[in-house]
Formats: sequence, C-alpha cells, structure tokens
Amino acid sequence: MTRITPTSSNRSSFRRASRPAWHGTSREQFEAALANGEYDLILADYLLPSYNGIEALRHVKDTGSEIPFLLVSGTIGEQAAIESLKAGATDYVLNIGPTD
Repeated sequence: MTRITPTSSNRSSFRRASRPAWHGTSREQFEAALANGEYDLILADYLLPSYNGIEALRHVKDTGSEIPFLLVSGTIGEQAAIESLKAGATDYVLNIGPTD
C-alpha cells in the first residue's frame, strides 16, 4: 500500500508518501497506531466489525489531532454523511461499487 500526503497547505494536491500505510479493524489497534505513529491522512470505513468511523473520528478529535480524516461507506445515507462532517470529518466518500 502507498500513503498519500498533501504537498500544499490547501491539501488540494497529493504525492506519494514514503511511509507505509497501517490497516486495522479494532478500537485497540486504531488507538495504539494513532498514539505511536505519524500519519498524513486517516481513511476510515464507516462500519467496522468492532468499531466504527464516527467513534474513530471522535477519538482523533479528542486527542487534539488535526490529521485529515476521510470517512468511506456505501451503506449510510446522506444525513449520516452530513453528521460526520459536522462531527469534524474532513470529507466523506461514498463507495457505490461496480454498477454492472
């Protein structure tokens, strides 16, 4: 996997980062990784087996971190996406999958 990081202050352009990505699905894994690493971006699924993106977002905000936080989901509606932005997500990506 390759991580991306902004190359300008407006975060509109991205470049490949040399640091590896991290992947996990539990609260414990996420909180430990956040505490022990430097990340350019958090890309979180809205629904995880034992954790969810909104809980992860709240934890990030509670730590005072300003890491850009993107939520991804194909299962929640527009209202939940709006609520995630109000909660502090940088953006929301709708994963609609293949249309064939």
